[in-house]
Amino acid sequence: MRGALENFATAVWILGGNDRTERRRRTLALWREDMRNRAQHEEETDHQPGPGGKTGRERRQDIADIALSLGIPTASLSKPEAGKIIEAAAENAGLKAREVSAAWRAASGFAHGRYWPNLRASMPSTPCAAAPTTT
Repeated sequence: MRGALENFATAVWILGGNDRTERRRRTLALWREDMRNRAQHEEETDHQPGPGGKTGRERRQDIADIALSLGIPTASLSKPEAGKIIEAAAENAGLKAREVSAAWRAASGFAHGRYWPNLRASMPSTPCAAAPTTT
């Protein structure tokens, strides 16, 4: 659920930008963050791209160069925050941002192995119709 929600929200958030420049900025910010994560992985694994390939750091710089060529300041390519993307996408889709954020946060808690969702989000609130009853 979390993966589907995050991907849906990201698409809605990108396309929900007020104009083409904002949609480009959002896309480049996501790509730049993706390449930051790649660069971290490369450093942790001592990975080097093959001949003609570029590192995550080099690709981050390429993305910054593209932004500048489009008149988008590099400083505006800050790391997108998943929670804010979820809220903005929910609002754009006509949903209640608070409820969607709560569902995403619970799914995120499960995905990251947190204990609190087991106490809070996985508790049945009503008996299941198929559950056996005792008399």
